[in-house]
Amino acid sequence: MNTSFGLLFYVKRSKINAEGLAPVYPRITIDGVRIEISSKRYVKPDQWSTNRQKINDTSEDVRSVNAYLKTLEHEVYEVHRVMSEKKLPLTTAVNPN
Repeated sequence: MNTSFGLLFYVKRSKINAEGLAPVYPRITIDGVRIEISSKRYVKPDQWSTNRQKINDTSEDVRSVNAYLKTLEHEVYEVHRVMSEKKLPLTTAVNPN
């Protein structure tokens, strides 16, 4: 059974686009092995709160992105919960099929 599971959202500053926006990536870590998945959401890097793992702003667009990230977080934890209950192995391996 897995010994550790973690989820972190971060801004990939190395991939800033022409509009000055950087993609937000969720990073899932299982037993020390990481996988990063694109959230397909972009933010202004200077508005990103690393500690809170969300955008610091109150505009409608920002609230929408933050809500999407929170939904994504809940979905990841729900998959983890279901797989743990069923005692299914959880890995970072990606199935190409």
